[in-house]
Amino acid sequence: MKSLTNRVYTPSKVRRPFPTGRLFATFLLGALLEPVGHALAYVLRYGPWEAWQLQSQGDHSYFPGIFSLSAISLTVVMALGLIAVVSIRLILGNRGVSAQGLRSAFLTLTLTQCFLFGLQETGEALAVQSSPDVTSIVILAMSVQVPLAALAAWLLSWILGYVQLAPAALRAVLAVRLAPRATGRVLRPFPLPARRADLRDQRWYRRRGPPRSI
Repeated sequence: MKSLTNRVYTPSKVRRPFPTGRLFATFLLGALLEPVGHALAYVLRYGPWEAWQLQSQGDHSYFPGIFSLSAISLTVVMALGLIAVVSIRLILGNRGVSAQGLRSAFLTLTLTQCFLFGLQETGEALAVQSSPDVTSIVILAMSVQVPLAALAAWLLSWILGYVQLAPAALRAVLAVRLAPRATGRVLRPFPLPARRADLRDQRWYRRRGPPRSI
């Protein structure tokens, strides 16, 4: 029977928690990007002027409000992300960052945008009692939604790479603020008072010539 001391225990792999919050944020970003891709798909198919007319009347009368909300939200998110990146780079300098979760972000954005685009086009076709054009939906999704998801995933991973440096930037700012300030005073030696020579016997100094022998 082997003793318990001879057993070798291998440490188990640490399981990382599933990034639920990050997945939800990526899904929300895909939902905001879908109206932009929808507008670009219609521009690609019908042209700029006719596309806007089709998306602002009839069954598409709801689209201008959704597009405006999506565009404003994306602008605010992009501005905040760029402000964070610039601030961190000013504090820590120009550091290279690696892409954080680029593949997972691209897959999540692509699935979200294509699913919502197909669902929206199918609902609009059924609302006018016509069958959805699956071929056109797939072509437009691959031509617009997928490249838009790739660009958004790259920007998201780039911004997240700098956001992960935010604790280091905060520590650097606190270290500068809490460091003791050097005073501009210079310590100088205190001058000693000069002693006057005792010249009581003035005759040794008044007499000229060689000194007298004692």
